[in-house]
Amino acid sequence: MFSSALLALAILTGAPPADAVAKKRAVELVSQLGDKDYRDREKAAKELLEMGYVAKDAVLAGQSHADGEISERCKKLYPAIWRHDLEKRVQRFLDKPEAAIPDDLPGAARWLKIAGEGKESRAFYAEMVKAHPEPLLEVELHPERLKDVYTEFVKSVYSRTIRTPGGTVASRQPLDSEVLLYLFLGAAGEVRPSVSLGVSSTYYYQFLNAPFLASKLSASPSVESMRKLYAGWLEKERYSIILRRGIDLAAQLGVKECAPIALRIASDARTTGYIRATAMLGFAKLGTKGDLKELEPFLKDKFQIANVIVNKEQGTVQMRDVTLGAAIHLAGQSLADFGFERRLPSGINSISSYTYYAFGTEEKRDAAHAKWKEWAATNLKK
Repeated sequence: MFSSALLALAILTGAPPADAVAKKRAVELVSQLGDKDYRDREKAAKELLEMGYVAKDAVLAGQSHADGEISERCKKLYPAIWRHDLEKRVQRFLDKPEAAIPDDLPGAARWLKIAGEGKESRAFYAEMVKAHPEPLLEVELHPERLKDVYTEFVKSVYSRTIRTPGGTVASRQPLDSEVLLYLFLGAAGEVRPSVSLGVSSTYYYQFLNAPFLASKLSASPSVESMRKLYAGWLEKERYSIILRRGIDLAAQLGVKECAPIALRIASDARTTGYIRATAMLGFAKLGTKGDLKELEPFLKDKFQIANVIVNKEQGTVQMRDVTLGAAIHLAGQSLADFGFERRLPSGINSISSYTYYAFGTEEKRDAAHAKWKEWAATNLKK
């Protein structure tokens, strides 16, 4: 009742709303951060901290102040002020999905674009931002720092999960929120077009091998937001060893959202040959018979992937051979019926076995492709 009366009085008298008054006060306090008297500087900093999030804009602007003292203090104050009422801001994000995407939660808009809307997607974002607000805020304020933030993050997680000389370890695997952040930062931009110095594939494998990721990608009913997030990460990943593992995991767990991405990777001439082959075989597991038409351009690609011994003959495997194998898989036919001589051992993961699609001679290769054309012309509708 009392607050309503005050609001009515403010409207009648034309007084500025409390928020506007507080923001004006915050601007005044920022200027006092450069006061000659140390005690006044400290007093201003303390009051800004007590004001919390309402002082955010003034402190953010103060980071660019010409006075070095003000600039440095604002840079140190901003993270603490930004954290003020974070829990409440996140809760509003969860409780009001119909509301406009808030600008007071870093990366929220980009997250929803990648992982999709919905209660589940927002819950994942909430878990991530509450656990890792600093790197998200750093990327929000300095987009050019995305690659550095990403690299620093994977290094920090790895250093925590490895065994120490004494044999102890804080955690044997990344936390759930860390897996979410890894995928999100990887999907948010070009974080690693190639391997980063001082960072091995082990740093990245730990996230892909996390039980949390496998459980969410394989869940039934499917966790759509996680699958979209994973697909967004896979689309941006360019480190060959990790890309191969990423495609393999998508194929094993049936992440259909990754099918078009696998096809794009297979078509990228800049990508390492064996990764293109792996992507094609991944598509064979994720696609359907209705996708066969998408493979037609690849059936003409004579790029040589590898040299392979086939029945004691020096043979080769080309991109079109792998594609032919993928087409046969999608069509539900037998590889042996089309002239493939190397039989996949029982239980082998075909995603990693493109060498089994090699031919010992050009004559055998030409015969296999010709037989497919004949079969497709008869059995596939145009």
